[in-house]
Amino acid sequence: LIKANYQDYEKPLNALSSVDRIINLLMYHFYTARDSMNQFNKSDNGIHESNLKYILGISKDQLTFIRARLTHDANLIAFINSVRNLYDIFAQLVNILLLESRIDESKCDIYKLLENLHESCLKNNLKELIGSYWFKYVVAFSNISKHRMLVTQQYSLDLIENKSGVKIGAFSYRGKDYPSYWSMEILESVLDVKNSIVKCGSNLNLLYAKKYA
Repeated sequence: LIKANYQDYEKPLNALSSVDRIINLLMYHFYTARDSMNQFNKSDNGIHESNLKYILGISKDQLTFIRARLTHDANLIAFINSVRNLYDIFAQLVNILLLESRIDESKCDIYKLLENLHESCLKNNLKELIGSYWFKYVVAFSNISKHRMLVTQQYSLDLIENKSGVKIGAFSYRGKDYPSYWSMEILESVLDVKNSIVKCGSNLNLLYAKKYA
């Protein structure tokens, strides 16, 4: 359909390909971050002493632990940033397909797109997404990490919850406070943000097909 309606169809196809590619990349970061600490994130009564040694830096497997932590931390940051980028890349695609590049490419992002879209199922999807707590968390985390400082990531042992793992520190962004979370909770919640692209993409298909019906 794109090739049939565009003389210069490379630009929309490249935008579509970019959405697909960044989804593949961010899922790589998700799985790598999720699985990197598996051997250290246990929750049984026999692991507290060994986990405490990791925290104190005295474990015989400390080097393996450090490598796993670096892998986790780098990929968690990359995953969150990539999910944020996904929606700006999607905005470029929508701008081309529905708005005929009305928004200047250098200024096109998810917010600018929302301002220019007519009322539709897609606009409702994007409003709901942008208004959600976890999308706001993604935006805040990404901006803090890119422009201010890296949000802390600390391996923790919680004797009350009887669990261990990486905890992402609390931070504030534009007057809103975001509390500390276990990294697995963040990974799963940000994955839900990414999965919203399915509904957005389906409604984009419907609107595009209707436009050229």
